[in-house]
Amino acid sequence: SWDERAREAANRALSLDGNLAEAHEALAAVYRNSEFNWEQTIVESDRALLLNPNLEQPHYYRASAFYHLGLLELVDPEVNEGLRINPLNKLEGLRVRGTSALLRGLYSEAVGLLEEARNVSSAPVTDWYLAQAYYYQGAQERAEKILTDLRGSAQAEQRAKATLASFLAARHDKGQAEKLLEQVI
Repeated sequence: SWDERAREAANRALSLDGNLAEAHEALAAVYRNSEFNWEQTIVESDRALLLNPNLEQPHYYRASAFYHLGLLELVDPEVNEGLRINPLNKLEGLRVRGTSALLRGLYSEAVGLLEEARNVSSAPVTDWYLAQAYYYQGAQERAEKILTDLRGSAQAEQRAKATLASFLAARHDKGQAEKLLEQVI
């Protein structure tokens, strides 16, 4: 319910002052993290940055939206800008760059960046992307272990099971894949 509370608080703040950059930033976070509405993530991030160009998170929100939309060439400039604003927040840059590398098929680069992100702060989404990078790099057992061990929110665990099911199906372990998919469904 954090997303509902965040949306309500941001909208309340904007009703008092439509020029609150942080309220637009909060809405971008909701669109990115719970609704997966990439166009609105970009719109709200743009509004936040127009009002306060010193915010770092909207750059990472934009970068995430870009890789989800397949605009991979736009990711690194956003990460660079986020890091310019706050060079101490390396985690978001590593995670976003690692995910972008995965989606571009640069699996060794993705593994390196996502392992570094995992060392900074382990999070289920980082581990989920890392498992995929290992899988496509050829380290299937390592990938499957990461997904089997992944703990976090129900959403993260369901995502891990579905991905693991696809890996198992690819190696013709239909029975185990179907069991996992039944759990997901």
